[in-house]
Amino acid sequence: MTRAWIFAMGLAGVALTFGCGDDTETGGGGNGGQGGTPSTGGNGGETSNGGQNPGGAPGVGGNGGQPGTGGEPGTGGMGGAPECLDEPNDTACVSCAKDSCCGQYNDCVADPSCTQCLACTQTNPDPLACVGNECDLGNPATSAMFACANDNCNAQCFMGQSACDASANDTPCTTCVKDANANGGCCDELETCSADAECIACLGCVQTSQNPQAECLGSACQLADQETSAFLICAQQNCGAECR
Repeated sequence: MTRAWIFAMGLAGVALTFGCGDDTETGGGGNGGQGGTPSTGGNGGETSNGGQNPGGAPGVGGNGGQPGTGGEPGTGGMGGAPECLDEPNDTACVSCAKDSCCGQYNDCVADPSCTQCLACTQTNPDPLACVGNECDLGNPATSAMFACANDNCNAQCFMGQSACDASANDTPCTTCVKDANANGGCCDELETCSADAECIACLGCVQTSQNPQAECLGSACQLADQETSAFLICAQQNCGAECR
């Protein structure tokens, strides 16, 4: 794998222009026990020597049941993750990123390198020029933000572009990789890679490394990551000649 064909990935993607109240449920008191049924008086005895025995004494009513105890109060829910509130000057891309990638967005604005990338892509007429410069895709916060936005906010942040769309900076290697799989390219793997943070981090490493095989494989480029492995294998098999 050479730097040339891996660099295709950086060119392939486009840059980013970017609680519960305590339900205290008190159980109702238990119903009182049912009162005992009063006994009926006994039948009068048989007559003896002309006299009659009086009827039996009436039975005593049963005691009422013990009242039930109240239910245990419910516990309150845990607070949710920090919200990403919309602001008046938010672009459609930023608003979408806050809605769909709030965790990644919060991590990005807290990271100086990712914040630098955000500033560049929101002010540069050619956001692609930020990739590899102000946008270090090898930075975890940047690659995570890029991947999530590309996956969820492609129309708002990338004008609906596919990672396989041709660009002015394409080389024979990137042209081959972007081509449809049916034509011997790796477009399917490229699009999947551009929405995967680990795969994008691999691209960021190979963009800046002088020796990608030695410096990136096994570190930034984790072959255990399915998307990374699939793309590298396809590029080697289908575009090996163009990407040497």
